[in-house]
Amino acid sequence: MKPFFFVPLLLLICVSGCNYTSPITDSGTAIDTRLLGSWTGRDPNGSNPRLRFRKLNETEYLIEYFEGKKAKDYGKGFLSVIQDVRFINYQDAGNSKFMFAAYAFDAKGRLVLRFPDLKSPDTASSFEIRQEIRRRLTEGSLFKQEATIWQKVKN
Repeated sequence: MKPFFFVPLLLLICVSGCNYTSPITDSGTAIDTRLLGSWTGRDPNGSNPRLRFRKLNETEYLIEYFEGKKAKDYGKGFLSVIQDVRFINYQDAGNSKFMFAAYAFDAKGRLVLRFPDLKSPDTASSFEIRQEIRRRLTEGSLFKQEATIWQKVKN
């Protein structure tokens, strides 16, 4: 993986095709406190976009995307776990659809986001989405794009 490789979040939303009417699961697991706070990435143009995760309640986050000091996008998110892979279900504040990102932390404590390449129709049920994720994880074909890497920063 390239350190700090970054593709703008909104571009990934469009490219990944993961705008679904249903989340992966109907409710989330307990929040992962390691996600809380601000994370920065670098795009090829040298800007340092940020993601910020704030706790809304025991299972949901407020997720904000910043370019410079201005918030460009925000919404809420919650976690789902499928075959030991943790996914963020993200719902933009101005949109009722969901997008998904698998996340992990590397050995340096950086946030690694991968966007699944799902083939299900955007109207697929949560059950159908989970079925495809399980099958494609087993096949090793769920992720086609390179991961994005985020470094934790002080708020």
